[in-house]
Amino acid sequence: MKERVHNVIYYSSLIGILGMVYYLFGKYTGLYIPCVFRLVTGFYCPGCGSTRLAVALIGGRFMAAFRSNEALFLILPFLTIIFIKYLIRYIKGIQRSTTRTEKIVTGIMLAGVIVFGIMRNIPYFSYLRP
Repeated sequence: MKERVHNVIYYSSLIGILGMVYYLFGKYTGLYIPCVFRLVTGFYCPGCGSTRLAVALIGGRFMAAFRSNEALFLILPFLTIIFIKYLIRYIKGIQRSTTRTEKIVTGIMLAGVIVFGIMRNIPYFSYLRP
């Protein structure tokens, strides 16, 4: 168990440091990784605006975060809870199987994200664009 806690701390720190480097690089240069889906197709993907969402959340600007990607903003608390549950299961050495409720919630979130991705490319729903 001690080794699993060490792994979680190590990889969380590594991801956090890389995220902060990316955040600071983008903040001071204005250069962020572009959306490959948008570059290739010209359409907005369901994840377009997620970098702006993260930057706005770090800055405490919740309305700007919401406007950047409404779907991701709304499902982020659920994803966080599921992720924390998986970490706890990993640390305790418990089988990391998914419960029926988690499968249903994940399916609903996935369907919602797909519908959101389609809707934000329809001219009538242009307000959903980042």
